[in-house]
Amino acid sequence: MLEIKNLAIQYIDKKVVVENFSLSLKKGEIISIVGESGSGKSTVLRSIIGLLSNNGKIISGDILYEGQSLKNKSLKDWLALRGTEITMISQDSGGTLNPIRKIGTQYIEYIQAHSNVSKKEAEEKALSLLEKVKLRNPKNVMESYPHQLSGGMKQRVG
Repeated sequence: MLEIKNLAIQYIDKKVVVENFSLSLKKGEIISIVGESGSGKSTVLRSIIGLLSNNGKIISGDILYEGQSLKNKSLKDWLALRGTEITMISQDSGGTLNPIRKIGTQYIEYIQAHSNVSKKEAEEKALSLLEKVKLRNPKNVMESYPHQLSGGMKQRVG
């Protein structure tokens, strides 16, 4: 399902921050990436979803998803893949939420960006997903601002 082969990542004007990283993940498996702060965990995860920041780039190796390389995907390809088949939920999911917008508007917008559905269909899907992750009163969650949710609730929204 996901295979990383000898991955090396570098940020402009810096030394290589990830070197010779390999991983194989089969469908149904769960893997944890553990390491000290600054060891490259987030960098590896961001490279998998095509969101390296600060001019980071893969300088060698490859990332394969379902046998296809992710290295040279177009923005259109990433929009179809990211958030539907591949995603990353960080420990501090609250940082990805806009603090001045209600959860519902952000969630609906996100669903519509990744699928061709109406606003009403996106809202129904959002409510269903919030129920699946055991958030009580999904309508109330949708009407809440991020600061009104606990860290665990924000993580489940993610």
